[in-house]
Amino acid sequence: MIPRLRERFGKKIEIYHDDVLKINIISKNPPHNGATIVIPNSYQIYGNIPYYITSPILMHFLYGVEHLPESLTITMQKEVADRIMARDKKHSVLSIACRLMAEIKKICDIHPNNFSPVPKVWSTCLQLKILSANNREMNKRILLLARQGFAQKRKKLSSNLINA
Repeated sequence: MIPRLRERFGKKIEIYHDDVLKINIISKNPPHNGATIVIPNSYQIYGNIPYYITSPILMHFLYGVEHLPESLTITMQKEVADRIMARDKKHSVLSIACRLMAEIKKICDIHPNNFSPVPKVWSTCLQLKILSANNREMNKRILLLARQGFAQKRKKLSSNLINA
């Protein structure tokens, strides 16, 4: 896809071919240490990502990279998007993690026939506009507490938090 994307967009976008979960994005030149991408200004991420690693990718770009994107516009499996949006009001650690860091907007649902090969599931495109990096460290601590609270769903919240 990289040659096709470069042919179509030229120098309008920067394309990186790397393991998305191993890169770090920073805003100033460091000593070279592996998969580090230096982006001095704001940036946005767009992608149709592998559905089985949606959560790790979102967590990486919300909490792992040094220099946060302005926004992420990502196509993902519809069920995961519904959990992030908590349409049934049943929040998860992922929905809390996303809501702490971003304003979430549903762009559209995508029928399986719009892909080749045709998947067995519907897709949804979500846009996550980053709110602020200022609270990221506090949000990480809130997520530790949320993970403990969701650890054993059949127990009372107080029982799960005793071990926190």
